[in-house]
Amino acid sequence: AARRAATKTATDAVRRSAAQTGALERKYEHLPTIDVQGVVERMRRGEQVLLVDTRPAAEYAQLSVVGSYNVPSVEQLERDVEQGERVRADHTICVHANDASSEEDEAPWRAASVLHERGLHNAHVVLGDIDDFIDNGFLYERDEAAAAAAAAAAA
Repeated sequence: AARRAATKTATDAVRRSAAQTGALERKYEHLPTIDVQGVVERMRRGEQVLLVDTRPAAEYAQLSVVGSYNVPSVEQLERDVEQGERVRADHTICVHANDASSEEDEAPWRAASVLHERGLHNAHVVLGDIDDFIDNGFLYERDEAAAAAAAAAAA
């Protein structure tokens, strides 16, 4: 009975996650999405890919994909687009967070929407999280001190 309850809980969580992803995809239906494998394929073809990580700076400091660019606020992204140094039209822009399927993580959707409004139609929302990048062979950086401080703060 306990195993059945655990399975039901896990199944319910998957259904909720799928429903949330669907709700965000419907809300932002004008935005293209890409999975992490798609990002890998574009890089292998030699495309210039900019990974934009919309997680809060403290989370980014704990664990990040090497070469990714942290933009924890839409305001910062707008400033960076205006300056035109990092966010450029000649790159495929892949915007990710911890879990783009979570209602709590609407940040990558909002960021990609802002990019599209600014004429950068090469921005995609990544359907996947940082673990998916690591599982697909991306190098990552981990700040052990920041991770330990976050764990202590959560306790």
